[in-house]
Amino acid sequence: PPWDSGLIKGVQLEGATGWVPADKDLRNAKLIGANLVGCNLEGVNLSGGDLSSANLQNANLMNANLSNVNLRDAKLEDAQLSGADLSGSDLTGANLSSADLEGVNLSGGNLSSADLQNVNLMNVTLTKV
Repeated sequence: PPWDSGLIKGVQLEGATGWVPADKDLRNAKLIGANLVGCNLEGVNLSGGDLSSANLQNANLMNANLSNVNLRDAKLEDAQLSGADLSGSDLTGANLSSADLEGVNLSGGNLSSADLQNVNLMNVTLTKV
């Protein structure tokens, strides 16, 4: 896929609720600064990708593989992340206010300066965070 080694910068997919990659495989995608507000990315594999400064407000990322993803300064307010794998991900400076993180694996992740106001942290794995 073109995103495997290339850079997709500033992509605009706001409100693309019906859009889901056919094979749900976006490993190593570089979506720096992408506008993904309200997108349905349920179960998508974004492992190893770069979503730094991406806007994922109100996005559905339930059960997504976000392991080892760069989410520095990402906007994840009100995002649905329940059941997602965020192990090893960098969430430095990310805004997760009012996000649903129930059952998320955050082991080995970096949450430095992240905004966690009103976040649902029920059954979250926080080993080595």
